[in-house]
Amino acid sequence: MSISRKNVPPPIQITPSLSSRDSAIVLSSSDPNRGNDNNLIAYDISEHPSGVKTTTSIPTGALLEESRVVLSGDEISNGIENEKNGRRRLAGAFVSSMGDIERGLRSPKRHHRRVLSGFKPEVKETLNASLMQDGDTQIINNQYVIQEEAGRGSFGAVYRAIDKITNEVYAIKEVSKHRLRRQRGNAILRQRGRLGSPGLPPAPGGQLQMLRKMDDPLNLIRHEIAILKKLDHVNVANLYEVLDNPGGDSLYMVLEWCSKGVVMKLDIDGQVEPYDEEQCRLYFRDLTLGIEYLHSQGVVHRDIKPDNLLLTSDNVLKIVDFGVSEFFERNNDAMSKQAGSPAFMAPELNAVPRVDYSGRAADIWSMGVTLYCLVFGRLPFPYVNPVVLSEAINNEG
Repeated sequence: MSISRKNVPPPIQITPSLSSRDSAIVLSSSDPNRGNDNNLIAYDISEHPSGVKTTTSIPTGALLEESRVVLSGDEISNGIENEKNGRRRLAGAFVSSMGDIERGLRSPKRHHRRVLSGFKPEVKETLNASLMQDGDTQIINNQYVIQEEAGRGSFGAVYRAIDKITNEVYAIKEVSKHRLRRQRGNAILRQRGRLGSPGLPPAPGGQLQMLRKMDDPLNLIRHEIAILKKLDHVNVANLYEVLDNPGGDSLYMVLEWCSKGVVMKLDIDGQVEPYDEEQCRLYFRDLTLGIEYLHSQGVVHRDIKPDNLLLTSDNVLKIVDFGVSEFFERNNDAMSKQAGSPAFMAPELNAVPRVDYSGRAADIWSMGVTLYCLVFGRLPFPYVNPVVLSEAINNEG
């Protein structure tokens, strides 16, 4: 829109955080003739097929710092002034949004950032880390006080911990080196069995050779650490520190704490309470922004599912667990190795014989299955038997 007006300040450059269908940044000026950017009020309007649903007030300075701002404030405010009820509608939507924030439905921190911010502190690496026992309390490196177990996986556990120095809460992921080595040995045996067993899909090309060459199974966790070091986005959980004791069994990763836990806990054939449509939209928006960022940084996650999506105290969704993630080159995201959780795998990962597939496309398929779970509270293919599950994905997906 082009508008002529005396004393109109030069346009501010604003980049919308999302596509126009989902969100728009609208600036209005409390005094358009002053031409002072600090007097601009910014609204992040989330839209729905039925119309404007919520609006969040955002300080203009914060928008400029995030390099999100692309229209002249006076141009937009003039358009609003030409519509008699425009300001009244915006004010009503703003009040609605404030109620949403109080109910935890919306977070004012959500935004879209495709590139590294440049402000992320370097991940600290500590060797010769120690584990102390003070009564019933465990303290890592005389700094992180373990409070409780938050979850457990194949290679160790995740704990809630407090930093004695800063009083900040973190998630500490403990990785057992012994379990990693045992898993490597079991993987080699499984691949040998598949190579010699008729009726089973052949092992992915080069995977057995890759496992044999991997003398140090800790390379798996080092690969995950290398990926996390590269990433800096509001919808990806941050890695702050890695602590290792070369002579001990455990390696510790100090990660961002997400107090509300997984977005949804599902059993493969179970049913849980689904989210309403608006909450699904907000969570899926966060997931979309996070995955789009990963792909822009040359990373495919390869295991997107509700278990790997955590929520912070203000309901921001964070992608976690990059244990099977891979880097890819800008123009070639072809993958050959099968990875991920079977119920969330794309059909091409079950192809016989094995074929190369697009890692980014496989992530997007997993996102779709995850959205189905959020909307319906169950898996689209709720089959325990892996053969039946694979056939359902291939034929019904």
